[in-house]
Amino acid sequence: MEELIDVEPKIFKAYVRDLFDTIKAIVTHKDITVDAIKDTGLKILTVLSQRSPIIYRDNRPILKELFEIYFTRMIDSAEDPDDEWITPPEGILSLLFFN
Repeated sequence: MEELIDVEPKIFKAYVRDLFDTIKAIVTHKDITVDAIKDTGLKILTVLSQRSPIIYRDNRPILKELFEIYFTRMIDSAEDPDDEWITPPEGILSLLFFN
């Protein structure tokens, strides 16, 4: 599907709401735990926005929802920082901010 959207994005203009709602249901479904499935859905919506940005420009509510999905997905998939990020090596801050 991603290839089809990449080649002919205008085909989906009339069905963008249906496509978006279907992918949104998949991406936001809590019982779907396979990240690759959710990532594929977001990739399809991203490719559509790259190949035919007017589709989202003409549908501001969909664009708003898309950004909300992106942000939610980023928060949900964010891993806890490891110890090195929590307590950086001694002196690293002086190297970053005081040179």
